[in-house]
Amino acid sequence: MSIFDKLEKNFDVQITNYAKWPIHSEPHFHNGYELYFLFWGSTKYIFEDKTYEINEGDIVWIPPYIDHKTRPNNLERHKRLLFYIMPQFFEDCLKDDKELYDFFHYYRIIRTTPRDVKLFRRFSNLLLEEHFENENNDSMSDTIIRGLFISLLAHLKRIYEQNLEQSNELQPKGEYSTSYTLNMLISYINTNFSSELTLASLAEQVNMNPVYISSLFKKNFGFTFKDYLLKLRIDKATQLLKNTSATVESIAFECGFSSSNHFCKTFKRLVGMSPLMFRNLDKE
Repeated sequence: MSIFDKLEKNFDVQITNYAKWPIHSEPHFHNGYELYFLFWGSTKYIFEDKTYEINEGDIVWIPPYIDHKTRPNNLERHKRLLFYIMPQFFEDCLKDDKELYDFFHYYRIIRTTPRDVKLFRRFSNLLLEEHFENENNDSMSDTIIRGLFISLLAHLKRIYEQNLEQSNELQPKGEYSTSYTLNMLISYINTNFSSELTLASLAEQVNMNPVYISSLFKKNFGFTFKDYLLKLRIDKATQLLKNTSATVESIAFECGFSSSNHFCKTFKRLVGMSPLMFRNLDKE
């Protein structure tokens, strides 16, 4: 299982150190934000039809549901650091900073200087230390991680803007309207999934045509708005079943289902067992 399957985690870290580059990835996307730092080596990052050379010290920021893949330049040894951030954690951290929130709704290729790398490694080391040493955590660990994460993003934005003039390549800006629209929709759904949310009510809230929203989901994800909402609600329900003693009925309403009967039928169809069986299985 990769860290991208651990839906119950708000924040996770992965470090890879390869003697050789693995076979380059196929186009894919994740349901969370991804922050990639290359310690050494080189590769290409491909977003749709745009290719960027990534070298030692470069940083890549990837929002949810943005198709991307890597293609190695050679088979040399490389090491990378990857932070994975769930949307709810990201939104909670930046809810009071619209400028920073909007900036990181686009994918970013962040070129660095040696001083930038030193600064990034200082903050990432603090995050890694807090993340790994306090996994089973004291009461302040989450607050410290959030503070360090916000500070890191603020420094990355500053680095990006200071070094942008030195770069000849085109950087992603407001022209990526489809990606921005998808992120806006996903953000709204992730925040309001427990409410009575329909395609029509979503369209009204974001002032968009429901047919257009439906086509965006089908074209970019291969599934419908309803499928995404149900999966999100069931994912949340599995977390509550594993981590709380709440009743099935209260979990059903907390996750946006109109009745416990509807919840149980949907859960069994998608998970393959009843909520109580799932809870008991997790305890074995």
